[in-house]
Amino acid sequence: MVKIYLATEDDISFLYEIKSNEDNMNWAGHSEKPVYEKLKESYLKHIQNQDVVLNRKIYIISGSEINMKYGYLYLDPIDYDNASVSVAVLDKYSGKGIGRTAIERVVEAANSYGYKNLIAEIREDNIRSQRLFTTAGFNKTEEFRLMYISNIEREIKMLQYNKEIG
Repeated sequence: MVKIYLATEDDISFLYEIKSNEDNMNWAGHSEKPVYEKLKESYLKHIQNQDVVLNRKIYIISGSEINMKYGYLYLDPIDYDNASVSVAVLDKYSGKGIGRTAIERVVEAANSYGYKNLIAEIREDNIRSQRLFTTAGFNKTEEFRLMYISNIEREIKMLQYNKEIG
């Protein structure tokens, strides 16, 4: 059973592990692992302010077994009606429906916060994530933005996917 919960200080090591994962670093555009202390400082600020409506929510994707963690989700408010969502699942759990189920759970959470629309920005070369969000009920829009990705040293289109939820 896949569930999500708001990250706590106890999850910092796991967040570092997944942020240091080669596949995650590639899609995020990073060529080097994060510095643990800087990442910890940043996540602690987010975690300690998750109760504020317009602050980032960091969710851990977990299983029914104790300490079974598959990945994380970000729910980033844009305004009171709209939020963006992003997801990362450890490679060894990819393709097992975990990401799709986690997105369904974060849609429920976003709905409880009163959001009416969710947006996902996905690299045009990340076909796996495009499929994931499509199967989770998001629709590709005509909107995109160009973003410079340092580890490939070029701009790439960030495609926008949208899901109305409220």
